[in-house]
Amino acid sequence: MFFRLTGIKDISDKNYTLELLIEADDAATVKKFLGDQKVIIIGLEIYHGDVADFGKSYIVVKYGDTLVKIIGNFEDLEQFVEYVFQLELEVIDANYILGNQLSETQVQEIINSAREKQIASKKAHQERLKAAQAAEKINFNDKKLQKAYQAIDDIVNQIDQLMEIGGSKIQPNTRKKLDDTRGEMGKLRLATNYDKIIEELHSAMNLIVETQDFLLDLLENDKIFAINPETKITNVDIIREQTRLAKANLLQVLGAQMSREETMYASLGHLKIFTQYLTRDFNFVLSNKPLFLKQVFKGIEIVSLFVLVELIILTVLNPVLKLSLSLERVGVVFIYIAVFALLFSFFNHKIRPQTSRAYLGWLVIILLVYTAIMYFLKILLIF
Repeated sequence: MFFRLTGIKDISDKNYTLELLIEADDAATVKKFLGDQKVIIIGLEIYHGDVADFGKSYIVVKYGDTLVKIIGNFEDLEQFVEYVFQLELEVIDANYILGNQLSETQVQEIINSAREKQIASKKAHQERLKAAQAAEKINFNDKKLQKAYQAIDDIVNQIDQLMEIGGSKIQPNTRKKLDDTRGEMGKLRLATNYDKIIEELHSAMNLIVETQDFLLDLLENDKIFAINPETKITNVDIIREQTRLAKANLLQVLGAQMSREETMYASLGHLKIFTQYLTRDFNFVLSNKPLFLKQVFKGIEIVSLFVLVELIILTVLNPVLKLSLSLERVGVVFIYIAVFALLFSFFNHKIRPQTSRAYLGWLVIILLVYTAIMYFLKILLIF
């Protein structure tokens, strides 16, 4: 039977995306094979269709004492064989599934050619690696470059994590951009032009943020939750803002030229994030009339209680501050405000209207009750 694999393999600081069919007796055998090849499995399932519908060609690779057949969807056999050699697998046989199959001699020529290309590629990579190590030694005392090299490593790790988490949800063109960016990050280890390095790092960080935003938009509703029942801020909002803050902080450390928004994040830090959350909640409240009125009523209650506390404090400190306050006048004001505050407090904690019309109706009732209470208090207390 065949198993359909979706996975990633990291080779020489480059990620290879795998979309293949692998022939095996069971899933455990496939997983062991992939594990030995250091492949990150994103998806693995039994393939029930016709293998010819999946790909045009097959290859056979040597795995220990056994041979493993793999189906791939490539335009020509030579491209497929070169790809598999890049995955560091030893190709034994290959051919097309349908159509004009190649002779054994032609297949061996393709395999030998791909093997030679892979050997040359490895040699070139080793030379680049040696050059990179030499460049690191030369620039060891350059603190700016050291920070940039550390940022390169961080970004490569972020790209790897993003591709592993996103998996098949990442669009092909975006995945290619991420693969290319990861490759460029490896080349930057050889660079000494600080401005050029910073420019590439900035571009890479923008791509990471855009891809993360795209993946967050695809999250299922059951994975999105508000951090508090009283707010519209969700775990997704927190991830977005923390990523932007981390990006701005890194750009600031590197001394990069930042946009206005990035400068705000770098300058204000968590205060900028708080204002983003506050703006989001405020916009939601304004768009929801009942919720807006609820907050207004709570605000009236809080302000009234605050004024009462201020009156009490001023009355107590009157002899010390020599404010010449009339206790009788203060008492009258206190009663006016206290009754008002109590009515709104009772409303906010006991009555929960669901519509803006209901809120306005209760406001009229509160004002009528307040007027009636004050009228009777005037009669009883004669003030």
